[in-house]
Amino acid sequence: MDTVTTEAHGEVLLVTLNRPEVRNAVNPETARRLAETFVDFDKDPQFSVAVFAGAHGTFCAGADLKAVSEGNFEALETPEAPLDRHAANAPMGPSYLR
Repeated sequence: MDTVTTEAHGEVLLVTLNRPEVRNAVNPETARRLAETFVDFDKDPQFSVAVFAGAHGTFCAGADLKAVSEGNFEALETPEAPLDRHAANAPMGPSYLR
């Protein structure tokens, strides 16, 4: 099952968190997928707006505390958002994208 899904609706991209078993909490893999999805959205001239939603009646429970307790969370770095305090992705995904 994809933890992040996308659907195009004309110029609108619907981005949906899809981890119902943990109320859409974000683990490192999901954070990376979110970051990649929003970087791709920003590059695609087809889209003007992205709507960010959660599946199964929950938006997002926050960070996946099991992953946090295992020490798996670090800031994400992508070529488009090198790791620095102004341009980096945060551990939860694309929190700091410009």
